[in-house]
Amino acid sequence: MRSNLSTICLLAIILSLVLFYGESVFAQQSTTGPVPPIGIERGIKPPTRLQTTIPNVPSYIWHHGCGPTALGMVVGYWDGNGYPNLVPGDASSQTAAVDAMIADDSGNPNCSLPDGDHFQDYSCPIDTFPNMKTDRSVTGGAHTSDCVADFMETSWSSVSNYYGWSWFSDVAPSFINYVNFTDPTYGPAATGHRYHQFTFANYMAEIDAGRPVVLLVDTDGDGDTDHFVTGIGYDNSTNEYGIYNTWDHSIHWFSWRYTGNFWGIYGVITFSLEPGAIPTLSEWGMLIMALLLLAAGTVGAIRKRTIVAAAKSR
Repeated sequence: MRSNLSTICLLAIILSLVLFYGESVFAQQSTTGPVPPIGIERGIKPPTRLQTTIPNVPSYIWHHGCGPTALGMVVGYWDGNGYPNLVPGDASSQTAAVDAMIADDSGNPNCSLPDGDHFQDYSCPIDTFPNMKTDRSVTGGAHTSDCVADFMETSWSSVSNYYGWSWFSDVAPSFINYVNFTDPTYGPAATGHRYHQFTFANYMAEIDAGRPVVLLVDTDGDGDTDHFVTGIGYDNSTNEYGIYNTWDHSIHWFSWRYTGNFWGIYGVITFSLEPGAIPTLSEWGMLIMALLLLAAGTVGAIRKRTIVAAAKSR
């Protein structure tokens, strides 16, 4: 009897939470794979002068999870905009180094190999809902985290992630931990915001400041979230947000609204970086130039005093 009462109380608490938040208990998780769900809106529109986008945000295709891929675009953007230690080489296109930054598979995603990388340790054995298979996040022996997907715990069976799945709450800390792993002088910061805490005006402000974001959305409008995307633009005339969807290289446009609608938004993660304490090459150049000008001015002043003194002594 006491056991039945405890069960009823637990169910009541869960039901209360669902009714209060208006969403299922899995609403903060991504569940999509490398291809778009059938029948979803595409959001393809011709460019207009009313659309505002952040230039030079790289577009990457789904690589072992939409979460790490969407965040990978943010990392790749910052790598090309003053923080070059985030990705080896040029991150403007999806190179092997970019794939390794997103979710390392040693260039060979094959579960029969012994390599200790993200794919081998957490994606293998490949599982799909509802048949979860145990990986090294449970059994142990995994490599030290070294890519975005590792820090995001993507595909980790120990936290109920099937292959390619990630949790909303893990995106912000994964950015901070990955950046600190590559170069802690960059001072990373990231914050997750629920839809009702983050207005369209807040979103536009991030875009205007040149800071791409990651959104967790409900692509099919069934009330449950399923996909992470990279927010890079907005159209204030239509109240639409512009994204890279991890499935192609086009910019897609959707109405700013909550889950339960096609491409409704569960939450937004914002990111920022601060310059390190060590000056960059350009900063060193400016410092040296300032010192040279100061020295030249000092020498000029001394010469002027000498000339004036000599003239008075005559």
